Amino acid sequence: MTLRAGHTVAAACAMWLTACASGGTTVEMHDMADLRWSDTVHISVDNDDTLSMRDLSVVVRYNRQLKTDSVTVDITTMTPDSLHLEERFTLHIPPTNEVHAVERIFPYRRNARLLRSGIYQFTLSSQEEIVGVESVGLMIDTAE
Repeated sequence: MTLRAGHTVAAACAMWLTACASGGTTVEMHDMADLRWSDTVHISVDNDDTLSMRDLSVVVRYNRQLKTDSVTVDITTMTPDSLHLEERFTLHIPPTNEVHAVERIFPYRRNARLLRSGIYQFTLSSQEEIVGVESVGLMIDTAE
């Protein structure tokens, strides 16, 4: 009887781990040198779930040195089979007077499906140098 209970617990744990690994949220952030966003940010995401709907968001951590209220970003996506999509996206960033950096999430794509298994390459490039940005990244979340 104990052996059967152990198998049941092991099976339940395996199912839970599989569910957690295939869904959830992935966030990759890149710190900016000298608190300036002037370089292209490169993000690689290994995708093995071609069925789930995802929400993609740009994440920006910034401080009170940021003097602009909007940042134009070029976002490039390259799929595992080398399809290439490039588009321009504007972030409307509210100013802050906080002593510490604040982080904002800007929805970019809702209910998107990553149709191919493999590595997706994303690049985020600001149109101009932006002072006060501490880090930039991409969040991929399972759509609700």
